[in-house]
Amino acid sequence: MTAPTSRSTVIGAALGAVFLGLLVAFSVALPESAESSASAPDHAAITLPESLPGEWTAVDVLVPDTGTPEDQEKFAEQQQEAVAYVNDVLGEVYPDYPTAFRAYANDDLSAFVTLTAFAAPGGAFAPNGFTSAERAGLAKAPMELVRVDGAVCQVNWRAVADTEEFPAEERPLGTSCQLEEDGRTFQLSTQGMSVDDTVVLLHQAVTATD
Repeated sequence: MTAPTSRSTVIGAALGAVFLGLLVAFSVALPESAESSASAPDHAAITLPESLPGEWTAVDVLVPDTGTPEDQEKFAEQQQEAVAYVNDVLGEVYPDYPTAFRAYANDDLSAFVTLTAFAAPGGAFAPNGFTSAERAGLAKAPMELVRVDGAVCQVNWRAVADTEEFPAEERPLGTSCQLEEDGRTFQLSTQGMSVDDTVVLLHQAVTATD
């Protein structure tokens, strides 16, 4: 049987990178303290679900079906530590608001998504600079900012020269969406998933969150 250790290490390292990217992209839009927003919600703790619709299971409770019991235990420890680290950073950066972070992997650990929630209203945001496809000499802009079903999403695309046709079926390299609901702000990041599917999963995650 194939041990999941190498994949677990990759997932654990990626969680921090994805989270930091989200923090840079979105955090400036959130209130810095309770006093900075007159509409601050009740400071109730946030509990993210252990699974999301489809094939997504939280990595901190996921038990791989391959490898030895020792490998599986090591996988669980690595993911729990990675998720705990992100939650610790969130708590330090936003001490006035409950926050929560969780990562979810598919059954074979080949893909994952990350979900972050803040007990605070969000606000406007924009990527740190983006350009038109024409100016970049590309068939499609490498980064887009779009609004889909109430969510605002930053979408990153593979670079394709303007001498080629951009594939209609192409999926983004990565999509990060933000949605405010009932005084909370939710952020979901996916890789290789369409924007529409990302937004659908984000709405489902919001509904499933306590």
